[in-house]
Amino acid sequence: MTGSNIKTRKGVLISGAYGLGNPGDEAILEAILARVKEADGSMPVTVLSRDPAQTSERFKLRALRSFDFPRIIKTLKSCNLLISGGGSLLQNSTSTRSLLYYLLIIRLAKAMGCKVLMYGCGIGPVKGKLCKKLTASIVSSCADCITLRDSDALASLKDLGVQGTDADSPEARTIAVTADPALALSACSSKDAARAMDAFGISEDDRFLAFAVKDCPQLFGKEECIASAAARCFEECGLKSVFLAFCDKDKALAERICSTLKTPYRIISGSFGAGPVITLLQKAEALVSVRLHSLVFAALAGTPAVALSYDPKVSGFMKDLGCGSCVDLAELTEEKLFELIGDARTKDRAEILSAAAALKEREAENGRLLLEMMGSPEPALSEGPVRIAFFTTDFGVGGMQRSLINILKNLDLTRCSADVYYTSERSFFELPQREGLRYIKCEPRPYWYRFVYFSILRRFAKPFAPEEEYDVAVDFNSYQNDCALMAVCCNAKRRVMFVHNDVRVKLAEEPRYRVLWHFFRSKFRYYDEFAAVSTRIVESFRECSGTNAPIWTIPNYIDTEEIFKKADEEHPLHVDQSRYNVCAVGRLCHQKGIDILLDIFAKAAHARPDLHLYLIGDGPDREALHNQARDLGIDLRVTFLGTMRNPYVVMNKMDALVLTSRYEGQGMVVLEAKALGLDLYVARSLEGCNPGIPCCDDIEAALLSADKHVKQRDSLAAYNENITRQLNRIFRI
Repeated sequence: MTGSNIKTRKGVLISGAYGLGNPGDEAILEAILARVKEADGSMPVTVLSRDPAQTSERFKLRALRSFDFPRIIKTLKSCNLLISGGGSLLQNSTSTRSLLYYLLIIRLAKAMGCKVLMYGCGIGPVKGKLCKKLTASIVSSCADCITLRDSDALASLKDLGVQGTDADSPEARTIAVTADPALALSACSSKDAARAMDAFGISEDDRFLAFAVKDCPQLFGKEECIASAAARCFEECGLKSVFLAFCDKDKALAERICSTLKTPYRIISGSFGAGPVITLLQKAEALVSVRLHSLVFAALAGTPAVALSYDPKVSGFMKDLGCGSCVDLAELTEEKLFELIGDARTKDRAEILSAAAALKEREAENGRLLLEMMGSPEPALSEGPVRIAFFTTDFGVGGMQRSLINILKNLDLTRCSADVYYTSERSFFELPQREGLRYIKCEPRPYWYRFVYFSILRRFAKPFAPEEEYDVAVDFNSYQNDCALMAVCCNAKRRVMFVHNDVRVKLAEEPRYRVLWHFFRSKFRYYDEFAAVSTRIVESFRECSGTNAPIWTIPNYIDTEEIFKKADEEHPLHVDQSRYNVCAVGRLCHQKGIDILLDIFAKAAHARPDLHLYLIGDGPDREALHNQARDLGIDLRVTFLGTMRNPYVVMNKMDALVLTSRYEGQGMVVLEAKALGLDLYVARSLEGCNPGIPCCDDIEAALLSADKHVKQRDSLAAYNENITRQLNRIFRI
């Protein structure tokens, strides 16, 4: 396979046990697709499925029937990557035909010139000398990269004799133990959570125990144990039983178990995504589960779980998680199960979330290796340095402005040059001065331009047309017509817009934004590509804008070198280190939810005398927030510091950061606090905008149980390297 062949290809084919109604496999596919979009929003994706119509409708992509080999071969000829996974595809304990099928797809992909990534896999058991030899041969010769969901899978690969599994092997770098791909998923947004709970028939006041059953031979004869334990949980603890049935066989099994129950229960059946299930489990007091991926979802929800193991993959996950109970189904008794449920209910949810966050960090390696395997989507647009024009309004206080400055500081100016056009002298940040980087002041457009339809402005307004020609024009401010008019009218080969906030939420929360959106929404058709700071923002923007253009997921770069330097400066503020000091950073306005934080903090502060809150930032709600703190009786426990040019020197004196915004694109301050080693208390509703950051269901409880500790700084090197690669891809440098 030559390099020239790779460059002419573009596309990913995903092979796995999809379209069979298995919730775990569908969750894996959902997670893989999110990672592919994150790596390259313009990448064409095709999925092999037993039910291509259903898969295509649910995930909005092209799907082929699993055994349509003529179309599979044709697709492989145009793709540059096969993703095989995740789950336990390479095993023959259930079917040798299944093992041979997945090996054949891998072999075909290699023969058609594709790279092969085995993604988040479980391996084995593979029985029979011939099957073992065939598996080892094809995996060794065809798989370019293998990521495994647990250490047991690596041991299985070694037992098979797959090349590259030994530490001193030259191929060892292509094999990595990561974690289950489904760990990349998250709960519903706060807006969708209530709808999900209504659909499940669960009220806010319900106290319940969740069960996830699976119709497997090992469970036969154990139904009465589960029913009896469920009944005792209601009689002695007041817990209703909620059974999750992900397919018809599971539903029939749940009905058999519940047929003997005299206590309240509910059976929830159907095909639903990971988000609603995680949201449901957040409300459960514990989960009893036979199914692997419901255990994954429980970990993401912070819900204690009792695993009933029918397969090594179940016990393997619980071992990697490190908190939770696991019992082999063969050893299950009513007394044992009731005892384990009781123990589970005493577990610390914060500990479970912390363990899940550690696994999520391991899972992120799947995404990094996927990005490597996908390669650059396109070559640079010119033989020499790429010329970039950035358009923004100002460099005033704000995450968007800080994000742009961090990009300008880290652009590879040996491979590109950049002109930054701005309309206002307002500046809060020190602008980077580098060779190959110019700042050009433009005349601001009249204010009333904001309230004219963009298509009319583009046709009749005085255009912005510098003499320079650019390879790419970047509109870094997606809120108004001003920057769009400049980016669309300048002489450029491509036009890219950066989207910073959750459009769907802004439209719901901000009347002013709804007015602006009405006038500028037509501008999106003039852009070739978009970049958004998180997958949730991508989904929200695509839904609201209706664009079919590629949307890249590019989080904000975090300049940890500058953060550490500024954090170590001197500052006169005295912070009592005998207290547990908490800070919040942001504009004092409705979006940032400081009023929500004050209500939470007041409850915690009245119960814990050593808590103190520092608020860094200013805004229109300052007076109202002062009054709220006084009315809550915490005005002496809350310090308003106002806007600071160097917030890091104060953050460095803190123990924790709290974020309770009503909505965010990406909470940059959370990552800045992570870099400084602070404890992080982020509202669960923001989880989708802060991937990899553990979020809280109950910030008050978290503050009450928090302990001081020695802080360790984090350079966020891998995080920033990934962003640099993504920026180079979208700028084509």
